[in-house]
Amino acid sequence: LFASLWGAGALLAGPVGGVLADRIGRRRAMLLAFSLSAAAMLQLGLARATFHIALSALVLGFCNDLFRPAMQACVADLVSPAQRTRAFGSLYWAVNIGFAGAALLGGVLAGQSFLLLFALDAATTLTFGVLRGPETRPPAAPPPTGQPPLRPGLARPFADRVFLTFVALQFLTGLIFQQGGVTLPLEMKAHGVSSQLYGTLIALNGVLIIVLQPLSLRVIER
Repeated sequence: LFASLWGAGALLAGPVGGVLADRIGRRRAMLLAFSLSAAAMLQLGLARATFHIALSALVLGFCNDLFRPAMQACVADLVSPAQRTRAFGSLYWAVNIGFAGAALLGGVLAGQSFLLLFALDAATTLTFGVLRGPETRPPAAPPPTGQPPLRPGLARPFADRVFLTFVALQFLTGLIFQQGGVTLPLEMKAHGVSSQLYGTLIALNGVLIIVLQPLSLRVIER
């Protein structure tokens, strides 16, 4: 239930984060998201009552994913269409370098103090916010002459059948992939796997991506 509440918050964060990135700019949207996420992470680490944990999971899911639309938009702003496949692949590669190290460190810290784990996560999130780059939002372009007016922002994607098909496939992929953060830990715990060993095993996912991502990009680009 707590994991589902976290996911519900993340689902809401996408549209809100996208609107913020367009309205107040990529830089401000990410600074706001990182600040809220750090605070949400700390208060979840301090939560003890069941209701407090549930509410904290919902809030953290929202705050933690609020930055993503702005970050993705920054890549699209800075990189030409011909280079975006490689750019997004490189970003994913860099994230997984951090993920592999974080999984190893997180497994060790979880055996010592979960609160310390939450505090360090909040600190690195704030650091990410401080290191953000300059504003990249391009000026709004007027609609081409002779074309019908576009639908309002949040409704526009629902008019694209190809995009909706992609969203449905992405949903099914995510449904399976997220079991790694929901049922897999329970299964491992039932077999006596410690937090430290769990972190090591999960880190293998990041290591494989680090090794295989550059090779797969050559295939994907074709």
